[in-house]
Amino acid sequence: MAESLRALTQPEVLDRPVEIAAWKVRTELIQRTPKRWTGNTRQNWQVKRISPGSWSVFNPSKIMRYLEDGTGHASGGWIYPVRAKALFVPLTQRASFGSWRDGLKYGVDYVLARRVRAIRPMKIVRNFQPIADVILRNEITAHINKLLRAS
Repeated sequence: MAESLRALTQPEVLDRPVEIAAWKVRTELIQRTPKRWTGNTRQNWQVKRISPGSWSVFNPSKIMRYLEDGTGHASGGWIYPVRAKALFVPLTQRASFGSWRDGLKYGVDYVLARRVRAIRPMKIVRNFQPIADVILRNEITAHINKLLRAS
Protein backbone atom coordinates (compact mmCIF):
# COMPACT_ATOMS: atom_id res chain seq x y z
CA MET A 1 0.00 0.00 0.00
CA ALA A 2 2.80 2.42 0.91
CA GLU A 3 4.54 1.69 -2.39
CA SER A 4 1.36 2.34 -4.39
CA LEU A 5 0.77 5.59 -2.47
CA ARG A 6 4.33 6.68 -3.23
CA ALA A 7 3.71 6.00 -6.91
CA LEU A 8 0.48 8.03 -6.81
CA THR A 9 2.26 11.08 -5.36
CA GLN A 10 4.93 11.40 -8.05
CA PRO A 11 5.06 14.86 -9.70
CA GLU A 12 4.10 13.44 -13.10
CA VAL A 13 0.92 11.88 -11.65
CA LEU A 14 -0.04 15.03 -9.73
CA ASP A 15 0.58 17.40 -12.63
CA ARG A 16 -3.07 17.54 -13.74
CA PRO A 17 -4.65 18.26 -10.31
CA VAL A 18 -1.98 20.89 -9.59
CA GLU A 19 -2.79 22.53 -12.93
CA ILE A 20 -6.51 22.53 -12.11
CA ALA A 21 -5.77 24.10 -8.70
CA ALA A 22 -3.57 26.75 -10.37
CA TRP A 23 -6.37 27.76 -12.73
CA LYS A 24 -8.86 27.93 -9.83
CA VAL A 25 -6.42 30.13 -7.89
CA ARG A 26 -6.01 32.38 -10.94
CA THR A 27 -9.79 32.75 -11.23
CA GLU A 28 -10.09 33.75 -7.57
CA LEU A 29 -7.19 36.23 -7.80
CA ILE A 30 -8.80 37.87 -10.83
CA GLN A 31 -11.95 38.43 -8.78
CA ARG A 32 -9.96 39.87 -5.84
CA THR A 33 -7.89 42.26 -7.96
CA PRO A 34 -9.52 45.70 -8.19
CA LYS A 35 -10.64 46.97 -11.58
CA ARG A 36 -10.22 50.69 -12.13
CA TRP A 37 -10.23 52.00 -15.69
CA THR A 38 -8.86 49.40 -18.08
CA GLY A 39 -8.92 46.14 -16.12
CA ASN A 40 -5.46 45.27 -17.49
CA THR A 41 -4.00 44.49 -14.08
CA ARG A 42 -6.88 42.16 -13.37
CA GLN A 43 -6.52 40.35 -16.69
CA ASN A 44 -2.72 40.01 -16.45
CA TRP A 45 -2.89 36.99 -14.12
CA GLN A 46 -1.09 34.10 -15.81
CA VAL A 47 -0.54 30.40 -15.15
CA LYS A 48 2.72 28.78 -16.27
CA ARG A 49 4.07 25.26 -15.92
CA ILE A 50 7.50 25.27 -14.29
CA SER A 51 8.14 21.52 -14.17
CA PRO A 52 6.05 18.34 -13.80
CA GLY A 53 3.74 18.87 -10.83
CA SER A 54 4.79 22.50 -10.41
CA TRP A 55 2.71 25.42 -11.70
CA SER A 56 3.07 29.13 -11.06
CA VAL A 57 0.32 31.76 -10.86
CA PHE A 58 1.71 35.28 -11.30
CA ASN A 59 0.92 38.79 -12.48
CA PRO A 60 3.74 40.54 -14.40
CA SER A 61 2.04 43.95 -14.17
CA LYS A 62 4.02 46.71 -12.45
CA ILE A 63 0.79 48.04 -11.00
CA MET A 64 0.12 44.73 -9.24
CA ARG A 65 3.37 45.15 -7.34
CA TYR A 66 2.14 48.52 -6.04
CA LEU A 67 -1.27 47.07 -5.14
CA GLU A 68 0.35 44.19 -3.26
CA ASP A 69 3.18 46.03 -1.48
CA GLY A 70 2.10 49.69 -1.62
CA THR A 71 4.39 52.49 -2.75
CA GLY A 72 6.94 52.06 0.00
CA HIS A 73 5.30 54.49 2.38
CA ALA A 74 3.32 52.03 4.50
CA SER A 75 2.44 54.75 6.96
CA GLY A 76 0.39 56.47 4.26
CA GLY A 77 2.90 59.29 3.93
CA TRP A 78 3.31 61.67 1.03
CA ILE A 79 5.08 61.17 -2.29
CA TYR A 80 6.87 64.17 -3.79
CA PRO A 81 7.98 64.67 -7.41
CA VAL A 82 11.64 63.89 -8.02
CA ARG A 83 12.46 65.84 -11.19
CA ALA A 84 9.32 67.80 -12.12
CA LYS A 85 7.74 70.72 -10.28
CA ALA A 86 4.47 68.81 -9.93
CA LEU A 87 3.04 65.33 -10.35
CA PHE A 88 0.57 64.61 -13.19
CA VAL A 89 -2.49 62.97 -11.60
CA PRO A 90 -5.08 61.60 -14.09
CA LEU A 91 -8.74 61.92 -13.11
CA THR A 92 -10.37 60.24 -16.11
CA GLN A 93 -9.73 57.13 -18.15
CA ARG A 94 -8.71 59.20 -21.16
CA ALA A 95 -5.98 60.95 -19.15
CA SER A 96 -4.71 57.74 -17.57
CA PHE A 97 -3.12 56.53 -20.83
CA GLY A 98 0.30 58.15 -20.94
CA SER A 99 0.88 61.68 -19.77
CA TRP A 100 -0.35 65.12 -20.78
CA ARG A 101 -1.41 65.70 -24.41
CA ASP A 102 -3.56 68.16 -26.36
CA GLY A 103 -7.26 67.92 -25.67
CA LEU A 104 -7.01 67.19 -21.95
CA LYS A 105 -8.61 69.77 -19.68
CA TYR A 106 -6.97 70.76 -16.40
CA GLY A 107 -9.26 70.10 -13.45
CA VAL A 108 -11.50 67.78 -15.48
CA ASP A 109 -9.14 65.18 -16.97
CA TYR A 110 -6.07 65.77 -14.79
CA VAL A 111 -4.55 67.90 -12.05
CA LEU A 112 -0.97 68.78 -11.16
CA ALA A 113 -0.03 68.22 -7.53
CA ARG A 114 3.07 69.03 -5.52
CA ARG A 115 2.48 65.88 -3.47
CA VAL A 116 0.10 62.91 -3.40
CA ARG A 117 -0.83 60.34 -0.78
CA ALA A 118 0.99 57.01 -0.92
CA ILE A 119 -0.83 53.78 -1.79
CA ARG A 120 -1.36 51.45 1.14
CA PRO A 121 -0.61 47.76 0.47
CA MET A 122 -3.70 45.66 -0.31
CA LYS A 123 -1.89 42.32 0.28
CA ILE A 124 -4.10 40.50 -2.23
CA VAL A 125 -1.75 37.57 -2.79
CA ARG A 126 -0.51 37.37 0.79
CA ASN A 127 -4.04 37.18 2.21
CA PHE A 128 -5.10 34.62 -0.42
CA GLN A 129 -2.19 32.21 0.22
CA PRO A 130 -3.96 30.08 2.90
CA ILE A 131 -7.01 29.72 0.64
CA ALA A 132 -4.79 28.68 -2.28
CA ASP A 133 -3.19 26.02 -0.07
CA VAL A 134 -6.65 24.61 0.74
CA ILE A 135 -7.61 24.58 -2.96
CA LEU A 136 -4.43 22.67 -3.83
CA ARG A 137 -4.86 20.21 -0.97
CA ASN A 138 -8.47 19.48 -1.96
CA GLU A 139 -7.56 18.88 -5.62
CA ILE A 140 -4.69 16.51 -4.76
CA THR A 141 -6.77 14.64 -2.18
CA ALA A 142 -9.64 14.17 -4.64
CA HIS A 143 -7.22 12.99 -7.34
CA ILE A 144 -5.50 10.45 -5.06
CA ASN A 145 -8.86 9.13 -3.79
CA LYS A 146 -10.03 8.72 -7.37
CA LEU A 147 -6.88 6.77 -8.28
CA LEU A 148 -7.14 4.56 -5.18
CA ARG A 149 -10.78 3.71 -5.94
CA ALA A 150 -9.84 2.83 -9.52
CA SER A 151 -7.11 0.41 -8.46
